[in-house]
Amino acid sequence: MSNKEYTTIIIDASKYMDTKSVPSQKDTDFALALKFAMNTLNKQLLKNRKSDRYAFVIYTPTDAQFLYYNEPVTLSRVKEFYEISVKTHDEAIYTQGDYSILNALADALSNQIANKFIRNIYIVTNGIGSLNETHIGFDKLRNTFESYPVITNLLMLNNEHNGAMKRYFEDLAVTFDGRFNIFDFETFTARGPPLKLISPRCMTDCTLSFVSGESQGGDIHVKVQVYPGIRAQSQVHGHEYIQDFKSKDVARVKRQNKYYIKGSADIVDEIFEPAKYTNETGDSENDKEYVKDSEYTYGFKYSQRNVVALLPELEEAATLETSPGINIMGFIDRSKLPVAYLTDEPSYVIPGAKSETENKVAFNSLVQALIELNCAAIVRYIQKEAHEVQICCALPQSINVGEKWGHGLVLHRLAMKEDEKIGKFPEFKLSGQEKLDSTMEAFVKNMKLRNDTTEPDVLKNSKVGLLESKPFTSQEDAQPSLENMLLSSCPATKRFNYYVEKILFKSLGEASLTDFVSQNQFIEKYLTNDEKHTLLDLGNIFDVKENLLYTKDHKSTNVIEADLKSAFDIKFIMQAKPSRKRRKTDSVFGSEHNDQFDEYFDIEEILAG
Repeated sequence: MSNKEYTTIIIDASKYMDTKSVPSQKDTDFALALKFAMNTLNKQLLKNRKSDRYAFVIYTPTDAQFLYYNEPVTLSRVKEFYEISVKTHDEAIYTQGDYSILNALADALSNQIANKFIRNIYIVTNGIGSLNETHIGFDKLRNTFESYPVITNLLMLNNEHNGAMKRYFEDLAVTFDGRFNIFDFETFTARGPPLKLISPRCMTDCTLSFVSGESQGGDIHVKVQVYPGIRAQSQVHGHEYIQDFKSKDVARVKRQNKYYIKGSADIVDEIFEPAKYTNETGDSENDKEYVKDSEYTYGFKYSQRNVVALLPELEEAATLETSPGINIMGFIDRSKLPVAYLTDEPSYVIPGAKSETENKVAFNSLVQALIELNCAAIVRYIQKEAHEVQICCALPQSINVGEKWGHGLVLHRLAMKEDEKIGKFPEFKLSGQEKLDSTMEAFVKNMKLRNDTTEPDVLKNSKVGLLESKPFTSQEDAQPSLENMLLSSCPATKRFNYYVEKILFKSLGEASLTDFVSQNQFIEKYLTNDEKHTLLDLGNIFDVKENLLYTKDHKSTNVIEADLKSAFDIKFIMQAKPSRKRRKTDSVFGSEHNDQFDEYFDIEEILAG
C-alpha cells in the first residue's frame, strides 16, 4: 500500500462566512477555516515529506478556484494560497450565485491525479449558503468515488441556520458507502492528531512448533506470521530549519558524511595521526582524497574467536543449513527473566492470515495458557533460509482492538556471549536478597501514577487493527496512559513546534518573514500575548505537583527510598580535596620555573636598579 498522501482542502470564502458560529472563538468563521487550512499546510512544511501533494480549492457562490502544483509544499506556495483566499473573500458579494459547495467538491474529485496516493478531502464551511444541483453530475461523482479511494471529511461550523444543509449532506453521505464523513468543526479541531495506516510487511511466514530440528512429522505445529513491531511516530523537529538572511529563503538543515583517505598514503603507513590534519596552514585539505559513496563499504571489528570467510565457497561451507521457523525449547517464569537480556527491536507473532480456525484456536490457547501461568517461552527463531539462528523469548500478550480481543506473542532477541561487549548481564538465577527485592518492589508500587490503567499482559495501541487511516485520534485513545507517557515525547519540542507554526501563520500577512521576526518585543507581541499560561504566569516553576500524580502518599516514598539506599548500602562520601604540595625551590641545573617568583625577589628593587 502506498504511503504517499494527496490532500485537497476546500474552504468556503463566501460572505456568509463573516458570522461567528463558535461562541468560544473571537474570529469569524472564515478566519477559523483559513487558520485550519494554513496550519495543515504549515505542519506539512515542518514534516518536509517530499512525496505528499496538496491541492487548494477556494469556493464562492460565483466561482470555485482550484489551485494545485505538482511539487512539495513550500512557504511561498502557502503564502500564495493565503493571499488568494483573503482577496477572494474580500471581493465576494452576498448572492446566491450559480455555484454551491457541491461544485467545489466535484471540482476536487475531477482533479484527482492518477498516481498511487492516500486521498483525503477536507471541506470547511458553516453551511449557510444555498444548494444548487444544476451543474452537478452525481453519477460522475459516484464513479470518481468508486475509481479512487477518496475519503471526504466535511467540517461543519455549528451555525443555527445550517440545518437544511446538514441534513442534505447526511443523506448524501449514505450514498457514498462510508467514504463521506461529517464532523463538528470545534469537536474535530479539539481532538488528537490523525492516525495514519501503515501496512506492515510480513517478515516470516513459518510454523511454531515444539520440535527440535526441521522435521515436523506428527508433532504439534501452528502456522504463524512474524511482523515488525509498531514504532512510535517520530515528532516533527522545527529546529532543523534555517533561514538565509541574504536570500530570505528557508531551508532544512542537511547532513552529509564524507569519507576520505590520505592522498600520499602507503600500505605500510597504518597509523593515522590527526595532529597532522588539525594545523592552521590548510595543507590538510590538499592531502585528502575523498571517496565516493559507491566506492567504499562498511568495515567490521573482529576478534580471535571470529572466522571471516574470504571466499564465497568457504562462506557457503561455514554456513549452517537453516529454514525459517520458530521452535519452542522451554519456558521460564517472567519474574526470573531480566529485562537487561532483551535486545534489538521486538517483533510480534500472530496466527497465519489464511490459516484455519483450528490453527487460530491452538495459537490463542497457547498464549492464554502462558498468560495464566505468567511464563515466557524460550524459542529458536530463524527469519530467512540460511539465516542466523536467534535465541529469543516470546512474551504472551492480549491485544485490545476496539471492542474485540486478540492474542499474540512479542518476540525479543536475548543477549548472548557476543553481546557482552555492550554490557554486563545478570545470571538466570535468584540473587538471594529477599529484603532487597521486596524493598524495590514497594518503591516501584508506591510510585505508580494515579491515571495508570496499564496491564502488563494487555497491549492497547490505537494503531493495532487499524484497517484505514482516521482523520483524528478518538477521546479514548487520547487519554494520558502510561504507555503514551513512556513514548519518546519531549514537551519542549512540542512547544517549540507550536510556536513555529504560530509564527508561520502570523507571518503570512507580512511581506518578509525575516523582518517579521526581527521586530522589537516580537515574543511579547505575537507569541505570548494571547496565551493563557506562559512560563512567567506560573506560581512556582520548580513545583511539579508530584503529590497529585501518584496513587499513594508521596511523602512515604522518601522513607522507602531511604530504606532502599540502606539495603543497597549506598552512601554518599565527600571526596577529600588533596592538598597541593609546594615544589622544592632548590634547582639543580639552570633556572627553574616558579609561580611564586615575587616571594624571593623584591620586584620594586629590581625595577629601580
